[in-house]
Amino acid sequence: MVALVKSIQDSEFVQGIREEAAECSLPINVGVHEPTHGGKTVQNTLLWIDERGDIKQRYQKLHLFDVDIKGGPVLKESNSVERGTKILPPFETGLRFPEMSLALRRQNAEIITFPSAFTVPTGQAHWEVLLRARAIETQAYIIAAAQCGAHNEKRTSYGHSMVVDPWGQIVAELGGTFVGPELATAKIDIDLLGKIRREIPLTRRTDVYPQSQRSQLPSIRSSGTPSPVKVGSPPPSPPIRPARLNARNPEYHRKILSNAFGGNSRLGCYALAATIFSLGIFRDLLYERALRAQPSHPLLQNLPSDLIAYALLISGNTLVLSSMWALGLTGTYLGDYFGILMDDRVTSFPFNITDAPMYYGSTLSFLGTAILYGKPAGFLLTAEVLVVYLVALRFEDPFTSEIYAKRERQRKSAGKKAQ
Repeated sequence: MVALVKSIQDSEFVQGIREEAAECSLPINVGVHEPTHGGKTVQNTLLWIDERGDIKQRYQKLHLFDVDIKGGPVLKESNSVERGTKILPPFETGLRFPEMSLALRRQNAEIITFPSAFTVPTGQAHWEVLLRARAIETQAYIIAAAQCGAHNEKRTSYGHSMVVDPWGQIVAELGGTFVGPELATAKIDIDLLGKIRREIPLTRRTDVYPQSQRSQLPSIRSSGTPSPVKVGSPPPSPPIRPARLNARNPEYHRKILSNAFGGNSRLGCYALAATIFSLGIFRDLLYERALRAQPSHPLLQNLPSDLIAYALLISGNTLVLSSMWALGLTGTYLGDYFGILMDDRVTSFPFNITDAPMYYGSTLSFLGTAILYGKPAGFLLTAEVLVVYLVALRFEDPFTSEIYAKRERQRKSAGKKAQ
């Protein structure tokens, strides 16, 4: 199979389908195999071709089909096919995995497609019941085109292409014996879909059980600590700093936290560090949840966008982590307000690039995450984060500068007395 596949650009089949789509002004959803970069495996790709013949979406199959039925077929798709990494509307080729359909439903999907080639034993047992279940749980129309008939002496596909409405009723179905090309049509009643969703709202308890992910982010270090975060979580961002930092700072003048720990300023600083870190994790979780609930945009779901997103994530995390390394624990977590000062203010990388590398690095990370998730709403959230950081800097920088200036005045005064 690997030797036979062609790229989308070189495939006579795909180019012919594109021409037919444009000639008939009809969108076409078709599955093909295309070579991977290494050439040792293939990609099982599903294409969405619009009525102008343009390829508007490409989905690479996530769940590969491995089956070994006693006395029946033995198929190992994972031996020759590369797994996909993203859920892209309107496609779903993991019929046995409801998480993907639910993820598309959260993106306001009204129609979900399931192009398939079920074997006869698995098709007889599972095909219809799985399709109807996916329709009921997503309250969406399910369109499932299925290959039918014998591929060779060892393999036969079940067929039974069908359309299922949001109530779980089969509204169109073809047979399981190949007699030639067949076409099924069905009415897509959006009013019925809206009625079902209004009358039976499916409110999922994501506070009790986690919701499925749209895609996976690289496992990278979390904010404010060298502990790794879970795959799929937002990227690192800097510790949250108090927004109101001025000459009336209560810890610096009244030592509230230090006194709470018996006058030990370091313990007070460590307690504040733990609090800031916890709030940072909570903020990241809120950002992730808010982002995943927003609609995606196709312009952000392509390779160039992904490359930009990863560049922003790498740049942002470099600024955040290198600044934490340069400042240390107490320097990162407001130790100067506890009277724990560094010998000299840090001027090496990344502070030779910007005075606030953690804040600007965090902003880049938030923006990179929004692009990687394909969520335009993330741009607004990123802008809000940046505004909060800029407001904090207006109070924080002058206060921090005054702390170190005061120490320098004390040093000079002590030097004169020593003379």
